[in-house]
Amino acid sequence: MGVSYSVLALDSRVCEWLRSLGVDYPEGESRNPEPDDYLRAIGEIPGVSIREENALGHRCVWVENYKDRDYGWTVVRLGAEQSDQGSCHVWFDKGDPELIVAIAERLTHACGPLVLHSASGGKPIVVHPGAVPADTLAPWRLPVESGTTRGGASEQGRG
Repeated sequence: MGVSYSVLALDSRVCEWLRSLGVDYPEGESRNPEPDDYLRAIGEIPGVSIREENALGHRCVWVENYKDRDYGWTVVRLGAEQSDQGSCHVWFDKGDPELIVAIAERLTHACGPLVLHSASGGKPIVVHPGAVPADTLAPWRLPVESGTTRGGASEQGRG
């Protein structure tokens, strides 16, 4: 089972929410990406392949990287309803968090800073132009402690 990640633009409501959680964010607002913004951003990543289909009323863009294996895969789900400005609800349905941040970072050049919120909980992360995926994901990574795995399960009794 994987995790879904919602993509949010910085607006007054999102900024207020981030403030309440103690998450830093840059000044100013951003806009929600449009479907074509996603396709352009994905196309800027070397070695990825894209396959589009419609599933459950959503446009799905399957993104896979087989060429250099820097990233794995993800599915970008584009909601059926678009706003007057052309944006729509978008989320990443499972996949490689580093690829998701890499796509989001490319989107920020056209849209401004974006927020990724994991459906599994935890604090959201803010992605900005120039963000490095591994560094941006640091708040979501669990520290590796003696006697535990990265997921927090005890290693005692294994052997």
